[in-house]
Amino acid sequence: MPPAIGTARAIENPHTISEKAYIDIGRACRILGVGRGSVREMAEAGDIHMMEYRRGIRLKKVRYQSVIEHCDRLRAEYFIPDLRPVLSSPLFRHRDEDLLPFHLRDTVYMPEAAAALGYNAYSSVVKLIDSGCFWAYKLRPQLQSPWRICASSLRAYLDRVLEGIARPKVEPSSRF
Repeated sequence: MPPAIGTARAIENPHTISEKAYIDIGRACRILGVGRGSVREMAEAGDIHMMEYRRGIRLKKVRYQSVIEHCDRLRAEYFIPDLRPVLSSPLFRHRDEDLLPFHLRDTVYMPEAAAALGYNAYSSVVKLIDSGCFWAYKLRPQLQSPWRICASSLRAYLDRVLEGIARPKVEPSSRF
């Protein structure tokens, strides 16, 4: 039986009571869509929290709640609505693929978005992102991480442009 929370034994051995609160690095990589090095960099920068799981063994775990909080911060910072399904109980967790602002399978990157919009310069696409034409975020906003653009919102924006409802807010660059 695990020790009671708040007892000296529980504090000495935090992994005995908090195992469900931590996930392995591989699962954190799958949730965030990045490699192990990026997860370690995010932990070093304080974006997510990582701990040594067992002393003497170089096994690290990521605090699951910190991954959720990071994804929620991205959603708030980039004004992306919460598309996660409503949980039937507060005891349940969202599926891993629902944690990011939008699914990885619905993600395109800057070269694909620029080609779809007919732009040569990525700065033109960034201006559209900044003006809220479609959803996009950077996993690590303070660094040069790539933009992740929601394919379905980009498609909806292009449909509105074709129907004449929306007008492109940035002129395509003529330079190659």
